[in-house]
Parts: sequence; structure tokens; C-alpha cells
Amino acid sequence: MTTGLLARADSPAALKSFSIEQLTQLAEQLRAEVLRVTAANGGHLATNLGNVELSIALHYVFDSPRDKIIWDVGNQCYVHKLITGRRDRFDTIRKPGGLSGFVRRGESDHDHLSAGHAGTALSAALGIAQGRDLLGDDYQVVAAVGDGAMGAGLSFEALNNLGAFDSQCLLVLNDNNFSISPSSGALSRTFSRAQANVLDGNVFGQLGIEYLGPVDGHDLRLLIDVLNDVSGIDRPVALHVTTIKGKGYEPAEKDPCRFHGVAPFDIRTGRPHAAGGSATYSDVFGRELMRIAEKDERVVALTAAMTSGTGLAEFAKRYPERIIDVGIAEQHAVTCAGGLALSGCRPVVAIYSTFLQRAYGQVIHDVCLQNLPVTFVLDRAGIVGADGPTHHGVFDLAFLRAVPNMVVMAPRDGDEFVHMLRTAIDHDGPSAVRIPRGAPPAAIDATDDGPLQIGRGQLLRDGGDVGFIAIGSMVERAMQASKELERRGISAAVVDARFAKPLDVELITKIARRVKRVITLEEHVRIGGFGSAVLEALAEHDVRTPVSVLGLPDRFMEHGSADVLLDDCGLSVPKIVARVLDEFDSDDQRTRTAIPTIDKSRLNEAIERIQRRDLPDGLSYWVQEYGKVGDRDPFLWKWCLEGVDLTTLSCVDANLRDESRVTKVLGVMFDVLLDDVADQSGHADYLRALLRIPFGAPPPEFSDLTPDQQAYAETTQRVWDAISARARAFPRYAEFSELLRFDYRQLLNAMRYSHMINNDPELVNMVEHDLYLPHNMHMMVSGTFDLMCSSDFDRGELGALREALSYAQCMGRIGNLVTTWERELKERDFTSGVFAFALREGIVTAREIIDGDPDKLRETIAGHDCETFFLNRWLDRRNRLAALAGSIRSVDINELVNGLERLLETHLGSRGLK
Repeated sequence: MTTGLLARADSPAALKSFSIEQLTQLAEQLRAEVLRVTAANGGHLATNLGNVELSIALHYVFDSPRDKIIWDVGNQCYVHKLITGRRDRFDTIRKPGGLSGFVRRGESDHDHLSAGHAGTALSAALGIAQGRDLLGDDYQVVAAVGDGAMGAGLSFEALNNLGAFDSQCLLVLNDNNFSISPSSGALSRTFSRAQANVLDGNVFGQLGIEYLGPVDGHDLRLLIDVLNDVSGIDRPVALHVTTIKGKGYEPAEKDPCRFHGVAPFDIRTGRPHAAGGSATYSDVFGRELMRIAEKDERVVALTAAMTSGTGLAEFAKRYPERIIDVGIAEQHAVTCAGGLALSGCRPVVAIYSTFLQRAYGQVIHDVCLQNLPVTFVLDRAGIVGADGPTHHGVFDLAFLRAVPNMVVMAPRDGDEFVHMLRTAIDHDGPSAVRIPRGAPPAAIDATDDGPLQIGRGQLLRDGGDVGFIAIGSMVERAMQASKELERRGISAAVVDARFAKPLDVELITKIARRVKRVITLEEHVRIGGFGSAVLEALAEHDVRTPVSVLGLPDRFMEHGSADVLLDDCGLSVPKIVARVLDEFDSDDQRTRTAIPTIDKSRLNEAIERIQRRDLPDGLSYWVQEYGKVGDRDPFLWKWCLEGVDLTTLSCVDANLRDESRVTKVLGVMFDVLLDDVADQSGHADYLRALLRIPFGAPPPEFSDLTPDQQAYAETTQRVWDAISARARAFPRYAEFSELLRFDYRQLLNAMRYSHMINNDPELVNMVEHDLYLPHNMHMMVSGTFDLMCSSDFDRGELGALREALSYAQCMGRIGNLVTTWERELKERDFTSGVFAFALREGIVTAREIIDGDPDKLRETIAGHDCETFFLNRWLDRRNRLAALAGSIRSVDINELVNGLERLLETHLGSRGLK
């Protein structure tokens, strides 16, 4: 919610109508809005709380977007976004499809330079100013530099050039004494001295840049006056503004490091919503490096303003003399590490993968060319989530494996990472270990103590059909996919390559020669990455086994959930399994043997068993009530109860299981009541009125309804009231009630379509509606009821579970339709998909179905084996359903698959399957 002045401040032009007093009030509203949304979404908080007044003043004085305000670093842009027309979308920041958490060209005309790394603004601003002068334009250019970005080497290079520039360009230095960790180095001390007014001969003046400040960055009136004064100066000016990082929120002011970048948290306490959870790869790194340093005094850690982010905070406390924080100066960090190695030390450079890109020249020239023993630990390698394209570490394998002398590795789990770190530090040459964001998975297999043998992978699982050659985070997914494939009769080998360079060519070629297809897996761009290295090795050794390279596409990945982004790129377990299945012939006998078959005696036994069971009291009453308006054998409800028992999700709380199953059978009864109405031709209005019941409409009353029809309407209403009352008592009703309403909308839409088909049998050829638009939504509705009765279900798995239920629903309908088409033919009820298939294939015509001899039609359809099409579809859905098991941990999908197979056996009975 936005109120008051914030609701009016939707553009820089609107700000200019505010008084200073109103701007001061607006600052507090903006600060509150940044706090509210960041607490909900996570993001960069302390920096944005600190530069509220500065953002207002810049947009108040300058004429954006004509005047160009360039932000550095790009994460200090939240207030800028709020007052440049993006307030209505601010709740979406860092969410998939929402606003970026950084300055982003294309998102707004006010964003002139996309920026996620630090140190870019001054160079870009100078380039824009020079272009302005060359083209004869007259706008103003401002570089708003903060959070330690002035300490970046690129900023110094631009500063040197700026001193020789003779035209307008304003550098606003937002000095909060922090980058991400506390600012380090002489420049920071220089700015501190400036606050004591001893900076007359400062670095800016010596470079020919007019210096003003320091100015209180939270005094709006003073800021606006000073900016108005400097806006008319036609030469470079540096304005030094001092701010408080975390301003206005006590927890952030006290601990600006922790509140620099935050996960969602409780505003009242400042504590994150999520529990601490498992140790991350960064935590594992920090702990292990301390163990190694305890035994090896040569070990020195280096970081570029990321002591906490890379897991080195405790190391810094224990070994303050053996850690060097160079500030945001990645190039210097790498060359400095080279110098340390030349002195006999064993430097370990902890740096985010995306930030090492800035020091690529130094990696080549100052480390690898010298063949120096420098270890690079590349944190946040792979997809990083909400920070988006500037922060995804997806290029390092490609640019590092191209460099001579460099060893490149990636661990599958925390245990292997520990051994890789030891291997890298012991190695007499440059090496890099890439680790993803987050916690490592459980150890897949024990790794031998001590350093690894460089260039040697590990065969974790043998197989003869497909060979997964995976590296890093993809090894666990390869293992899960191999187990899913095994259930389908496909044998998959899994190789943990460990090293992207040098490759274990012997192991990879050995596996590739004995499988039918090789699948490489990497959380990295496909072009030039690990898969490319495998292709090169196989080509060199004349191995001609087909290879599929699975990795990230040739585009910058947007921000969003890592799991969702990886799934979009085909790197989730279900997508990997589906890719393999697509590569193999669906008619392979290995998969066909999984289709169950039973005989007539087994069917009769199942029917007798079901007939003998008692209905729960809560259901018996409604069976009697239905019997007053409809002619249905009570066996139907026992059959439905059998299906409910077999397909109830494993997450349902034990004490709610009976309530859930009765509610779900009532849902079937509600559907059957509507089905009875749909079968009464000529009463479309009557059906449409009944379909409004779940959405609060009273029972319909028509003057032309018979007493029996009115009784149907009243019973339908009563059954729905019973369903609704039961559902409202379920513990997670409120959380999933909207989903239930959605399911019933879908059911009602299907019912309308069913009514249309029943009134015109020729419409059966429109779609195979029993397959793609099921006549009922029982699996979806039942699944939603189950979630309402589950305390353990993880809401984050909802998308995958809904996909699984849609496959299960199709399986149920296919099993039904292949056993009912003969009865439908006899009764001239042409809703089965078997008829649609026969029509589509030209086996019969619509007129033959409507008027032809049933016995002849039965022979024709049976002779062309129309059922086989649907049985293959049933098997395909079963495979897709089981493939989702790896991505749904709070529900046992295998139990659901087994239940559906048992239902199919009962459905098919004496028909059997080929």
C-alpha cells in the first residue's frame, strides 16, 4: 500500500512541486516502503535506506531522464525506481518477471546504464559527457557513486581521465564508510580525514577536479542547495556526501554488513523469516580454510570487499594478519595474489564467479603465465537467483579452461569440495574451484582422504544405455535422473567428472564407447563450457557416440528462483529424464513390459472385495440421499472410495485421512449429479444454473422444471454445502481455497463441453476430450483436498505436484475409456476418446458411428487396435509422472504411481493388455 505523498511522487517532475517540508516527509515514506518491500522480498536494504535523501535531491534538482544520472553500484537504486514511475510494480522487485534489484536499461528511460558490478559509473558518465559534447547536446551528467565503488580500479582510471576533461560532469561520492564489508584502504581513510576538513590538497584537487564537501547526505535542504550550485558548473566537480548506511532502521544502522543484502525478514525483530538451515558452501570453505591455515602458515586469504559473503568472517577474526581485503578491486586482488605466491605464500582468492570476469587479464598475465600456485575459490558459480544476469556465475568454465596451466574443478557435494580445496592449495600451479550458492547436498559417495588425483573423475553408477557425464551441482541431478530412468528400464551410467580441465579422457571415452548416448550436464553456458570440452575429447579420440550437451542457453538469464530457471533450461530432474526418454524409442520393449495385465478372475475378485466393504457413516447418509433423486448402484461409491484410498497423497495427516476421503467421494457425487443433468438434453439453461452452485448461487428455480429436476438441483446444492463445510474445517483451507475454486471452475468448464458433446455426437471429433480435457477433475480436486489436510507439504513444490496430478488424471481417464468404449457404442454415447482417434485416423466416419451397426463398428475399431494409441499414452503419462518424483520431496510420488497402476489393473480386468 502506498499513501500520502508517496502516492503522488510518481515521477521526477512531480517531486519538483513539493516543498522542502513535504520532501522530508516523503523521505520517511520512501524509507518505510523500501523497508516493507525488502523485508518481504529480500534484497539490498542498508544502502538504499542510506541514500533516500540523496536520491530525492538528485531527481529534484536535475531533469531526468534528459539529464543522465548514472548509479554505482547498481543496487542503490530502490528509491530511484520508486520516484521514476515504478512504484506500482515495486512489490515485484527481485521476483520472477518483476523489477530488477539493480539499475536495468530497458526497464525505464531513467536507467541509462545496466549495472550490477561496482566501479562502472564514472567511466560511463565520462563517456556519455564526451558523447554529449561531440554531438552538440546540452544535458547534464551525474555519476552517483557509493558503497565503496570509488575504490575500484576502474574508478581510479576514470578519475585520471576526468581530471583532463574540460566540460560538465558531476561525481557525487556517497560515502557511508562501507562497501559491503567495512571499507578498507587508504582512500577510505582519506575520506574520513575529509570530514575533519583537512582535505584542501586532496586527490581530487591535485587531479584538477573541483572538490566540495563533505555534505550531510541526510539534510535535504542543504543537499538541494549544494546540487543547485554545482549544476551550473561547466567542468568536473566531485561532491562528497556523507550518509549513514541503514539510516532510519535501527537493526540496519547497528549491523549494516548483515543488512547489506538480506533474505526476507521480520521488520519488528530484524530476524530472517527462514531458519538458519544447513551450512552453505561458503561456510564449508571458511571452516576448512581455517583448518588448513592452522597447519600451513603459508596460506593467505584474499577477498574483494566480500569477507562475509565468501565465508571468511571467522577466518579474519582468527588470522587478521593473513587475510587481505583489497576492497572492490578484483584486478588488484589477483595480481597481489600472484605477488604473494612469488614470495612463497599459498594465496587463496575468494571471489564471486561473476566478479572474477573483471580480472581475467590478470588471471592470464599475472598468474597463469607465471604458473604460480594461486587458488581461486569461485563462489556463487551457476545460477544465483534474485540478483539476476549481472550476478549469475555462468561463464567461468569457458574462460578459465581456455588458459594454459589452469586446473578447473567443481565439487558435487561439501565432502568433495573439502578435498578439492586441499588439492588446489597443494598444487604447484594455478587452480580454480567453483562452488554454487547455497547448501551442498548430502554426500553422494565417500571421497578418499587427502588431495584428489588431478584430472581423474569418478564413476558413481554404471549403466549401458545412456552415460551422464556431469560436473558440480549437476552430479546430484544426474544421480536422481538415473534412478528414475532405471524404473523405466533404461540403464544410466553417471560420471562425476570433478575436473573440467584436465578432463579424465580415459574414463569419459570408456563410458562413451559402451553407451548409446552421452548426456553432459553443467550449470554453465553450453558454449565453450564443460560439454564442449567433452565433445572435443570424444572427437579427438574418434568416439562417435551421439552426445547431447545440457547446459544454459546463449542468453543472459533473468532473475528468479534458481530451481525455476534451471527447469526452464531443461536442467531439472524431470526435464533431464524427459530429454533421455525423447532420445529413446518409445516402443522399446523395456518400457512395454511395465504395462500391467490381469485376467477376468482377478477382476471379479476385486469387484467382490469392493462390494463387501462398508461405507463410512458420513458417506452412507449421502448415498441414501442420492438414491432419492438418481438411480446409481451403491457399488459406484464403494468403487470411488477404492480409488480415493489408492490415490490419496502421502502427505495427508493421518488423523485427517478419513475426513479427506469422505470429502473427496462427495466431490465425485457432486460431479455425477451434474453429469446426470448434462445427460438430460434440452436443459442447457438448467445445467448452467447448477454450475453456479460452488460460487455462492442459490439452487435454480425454473417454472418448466419437473419435481424430479428440482429435486436434483436441491440435492446438488446440499451435497456442495456438505463438501464446503468439511473443507473449511481442514487446517490449510484458507491457503488452498482459491486453488479449489480454480479446480471447480475447470470442472464446470469441462461439464459444459460434455453437455455440448452429448447433444451433438459429431462433435466428438473436435478433440480427444477424455484425454486432454477430462470429463471430470477428480485428481486435481482430490489433490487440493489432500493439501488442505497436510501439515508437511512444501508449498514451493506446488507447481510440480499439480503437473503430476494432471498426468495422474489422464492416466485414470485413459484406463477408463479403453474399457468403456464398447458399452458407449452400444448405448450410442459417443464421448470416449477411442471414437475421436478412430475418426481422426479415418478408420470410421461420424455417420458410421452415429447410424452404423454396433457389432460391425466394434470389429472395425478392435481390428485396428485403437486402444494401443491410448495405452501408449497411458504409459507416457506414467513415465512423466514418475519423472517428477525427484523434484517433489514432501509427497511420495512413487506411492501415487503404484496406486494408479493398481487402479488400472482393476479397470482393465478381463481385457488384458498386449
